[in-house]
Amino acid sequence: MKICFINFGAYPYLNPKHNNPTGGAEKQTALWAKLLARDKNIKVSLITGYFNQPRIETINNILVHHSQVSDNGGRYQIWRDINRLLFTIKKILIGKDDIYVFRTADFSLGILKIVIKLRKKMLVYMVSSDIDCDGRYEKENKWIYGKIYASGIRNTDLIITQTINQKNNLLKKYLKDSIVIPNLHLSLIKETKEEPPKDNQIIWVGRSVPLKQAEIFFELAKNFSPYKFIIVSTPNPKLLNYHENLKKIGNNIPNITFFTNLPPDSMEKYYKESKVLVNTSTYEGFPNTFLEAMAHHTPVLSLNVDPDNILTRNECGDCASGDIKKLNDMLKKMLNDDEYWQKLSTNTHNYVQENHNPIKNVPVLKMHLNKLINNKAL
Repeated sequence: MKICFINFGAYPYLNPKHNNPTGGAEKQTALWAKLLARDKNIKVSLITGYFNQPRIETINNILVHHSQVSDNGGRYQIWRDINRLLFTIKKILIGKDDIYVFRTADFSLGILKIVIKLRKKMLVYMVSSDIDCDGRYEKENKWIYGKIYASGIRNTDLIITQTINQKNNLLKKYLKDSIVIPNLHLSLIKETKEEPPKDNQIIWVGRSVPLKQAEIFFELAKNFSPYKFIIVSTPNPKLLNYHENLKKIGNNIPNITFFTNLPPDSMEKYYKESKVLVNTSTYEGFPNTFLEAMAHHTPVLSLNVDPDNILTRNECGDCASGDIKKLNDMLKKMLNDDEYWQKLSTNTHNYVQENHNPIKNVPVLKMHLNKLINNKAL
């Protein structure tokens, strides 16, 4: 079986020399590619963006191709997007892969599906956000772009969703069924059950974009001045001024430490040391930050996002349902009630181990990919 992943931000998660992380969808793409490439019966390749790497290289048994335009944002974005699309089409037309795996909500999904169908190959779409499934992405983009994306969704050979809620919304909006396979957390291959000592610190991790609402985290820090608040924020090339403004505000609050672009490998330390991970996003898919925190026994406190109610149902944290006052009250309880925090902390690791372990989830994806190959052969 030959599988080609298409994701233009995944490269930094394959090459530790590149300390510029991108996002959750990109990280999950890299994880799936790495783990599938361990199977000698599967040949894995990746089409990705330009990060000053060789045009073609092999990393962890993954053959990596990059387009030749970096992500500069601004006036270069249109040229970048056209270049990437043409580069991907060229690779599909001359490639020998059986299955192409795409993991970004984008109008190019519909175009690539046409090219892949002409080559008599198959396309798998891995959902990365709730808005991929409920029509919001289609609505928020210009008419033609949204319609092309919707066409790609309806005609994709297989869709992998992260949650049951995404599966239900996809079926309701696009009449398209999907397979639920939870996100992966790679460190669970080497399981550790000992709980590390925690500092009196609260952590926030995300991109510097308005939908992440880091400003709410700043207000929390002001209300809990005895505690240390850590923010790790990744700039968006198109919103650098917004990032710099966040950094300026954060650096003026005494109990906040503001980090920019920490290398992925260094994040483990901060998750281990933190008592609570706070998420203030307006929406997400299934955040990687949840898994990374919970794998290290750190409960999650979320303003809006609780995928499939995993925080409340499994008692891995809590969700304020958009109520900022409740967010403050919930954080106060987590920090002051040691018995309550300990219960959440124990539950977090158990939940991730049971539901997001690669040893359990990778064989499920392999099974469905093999079904695609076998059905095509009939």
